[in-house]
Amino acid sequence: MTARDAVAELVAQWPRLPELVGPGWSTLRPRALEQIGLLASATTDAERRRGVGKLLRLFLPHPRVGALLAGPAARDPRRTPEGEPDDTAELSELCRQLAAAPYEQWISAVFEGHPPGEPFEAGRVHTLAFTVDRHDHPFAFATAQLDLAPAAGEDSAMLDVTLHGDPDAVTIRPVRTRLTVHRNVPASVPEAASAVFEVTPRRTDRPVVLMARFTRGAARVSQVLRLTLRPAGPVEQSALLPPLTTGDGEGPDISITLMSAGGGHQLCVQDRTGAAFAPLPHGVTELSSKVREVRRGLGQLLGGPGGRVYATSLTIPKDVYQQGLRTLAQHGVDFFRALFRAPGGSEDLRKLGDMLLHAVDEAEKGATPPPRIEIVSDELCLPWHLMYIADRYREDELSPTRLLGLGSRVTLVPLSSGQRHRPPEACGSLDTLRALLAVNSDIDRPGTDRPRTLVSGQLDYWRGRLANRAETLYESEEVTRALVGPREPDALWYFYCHLEEGEDQPSEDTRMVLTGDRRLWLRRVRNTAPYEEPLSGAPLVVLNTCESAPPWPVRRAGFPPYFLAKGARGVVCTEAKVPMEFGTEWARRFFDRLLAGVPLGTALHQVSHELLTEHHNLLGLLYTAHGDSGMLLVRQPSATPARQP
Repeated sequence: MTARDAVAELVAQWPRLPELVGPGWSTLRPRALEQIGLLASATTDAERRRGVGKLLRLFLPHPRVGALLAGPAARDPRRTPEGEPDDTAELSELCRQLAAAPYEQWISAVFEGHPPGEPFEAGRVHTLAFTVDRHDHPFAFATAQLDLAPAAGEDSAMLDVTLHGDPDAVTIRPVRTRLTVHRNVPASVPEAASAVFEVTPRRTDRPVVLMARFTRGAARVSQVLRLTLRPAGPVEQSALLPPLTTGDGEGPDISITLMSAGGGHQLCVQDRTGAAFAPLPHGVTELSSKVREVRRGLGQLLGGPGGRVYATSLTIPKDVYQQGLRTLAQHGVDFFRALFRAPGGSEDLRKLGDMLLHAVDEAEKGATPPPRIEIVSDELCLPWHLMYIADRYREDELSPTRLLGLGSRVTLVPLSSGQRHRPPEACGSLDTLRALLAVNSDIDRPGTDRPRTLVSGQLDYWRGRLANRAETLYESEEVTRALVGPREPDALWYFYCHLEEGEDQPSEDTRMVLTGDRRLWLRRVRNTAPYEEPLSGAPLVVLNTCESAPPWPVRRAGFPPYFLAKGARGVVCTEAKVPMEFGTEWARRFFDRLLAGVPLGTALHQVSHELLTEHHNLLGLLYTAHGDSGMLLVRQPSATPARQP
């Protein structure tokens, strides 16, 4: 491997270096940045090769990085003999890319001409400008990390910016709504590269909350900022999303953002024609009541007269299916109307519901494919997949695909955890993929007169697909050690076990029950394996926690946010009692698709649609995904991922 190859490898692996280096990264990073700066300023190839040698000596003592750079380590690039076949034609360009790679992109927001801390006057126009920097802007009141790279061969990319606020509290006039993201930020950024809005507070007796949404392509969200203008002058900001690395495929058809603001909540819906914004006329207590009610419909499906059928059969008799659909539709329509047709709700809130109605109506008529819906929520975890999109309940016109979880491809975008974990878009090819399987083998009832093969059958499946690259863990202590790391990077962590919730909600006493009735306690493992230590390989985590009935709260809690904060690039989880036999059948169909290169959101939708159409089975609603809908578990170079039905 030449000096050029070594630099190319560092450019490609830079997002993974915190994971590869481990605890010493905070010490190594500033030393590496200093050497990279010298390397970028070199004017000859000889200087660059010497600089690469010095840089490699910093990284080679770290085993996992050294393994990647073993080629260049074989000889010191400072001593490259004259005339040796060392392809340096692109070395200068790669050094420039390496100099840009370590510096995260930051969205900065500044009220131009407004001194920090000065009060905002009602009725006065203030100019709010958004720019993208390669550093945390020292003069900006708001900064948020972004992960967006221009396409190959392009020097820049564009973000569409929308700014929203309660019209009773603020007037907003867009001036420029495109934000330029440069591959290498020039010394002087052109004024036209920034997005600009004129913001006029209409009152100053309470905080004014703004929502800034940054999207690329269609409606794909790259970042959401919440800006709070305090009456006394300070401006508070929080970024809702982690820096997202997503594919170049199609973005969602509809993006929904639900954000807390000033003691209430504000909702924004964006489709391919535009965006609308409105406050919700509900507090957390009232929303919690409505969430419990819609989830009660799912509980009645499993615990009602047809519950025994769902527990023992994959194919559901038509009368049981129709009764279950009626129950889910009744609760789902109530939920839709509670959010979008609530007494006291604004016309803007009704318009948001109309946007969802239009998308589902078009799909029902066959005019469009099932809509892709991406949901961002800062603190509330609403069961959107149980919402039935209709203005009223009409028993003679029931359609299962009006339930969002069955008729649409719904994914929840993970929130920012405050950690800087940047998972790659895909985890490689099927012949290199590694998986960790954590199971409760007691589910098979070994040593009894009624043994089963629910666990052993799944382990056979994974041995057949991945051979010895699928590692099986049975006890909670083994899982804890894997969470602490370090370990070989995994593409997938799969849990097939029971789950118990604490009595108080949201609960920190959540625990997984593994083999031997050994429990993995969330509140303990968060201290033993904290968020700051990312999961090797940034795996997709699938929590197939069967025969469990976790009363998921309206606020986020439990294992899904824990895994996301540790760098999992997605989490699939259940939120109701899943029959064990159904859980194994769902898993086989789901993983068959992921291992064939089908994106996460499409795989979930295909399985739910297949179970519905072939077996009249509604239990695909039990599984939800947190992550980018276009996420791939493996990439098949010669195959095109299957399309949705």
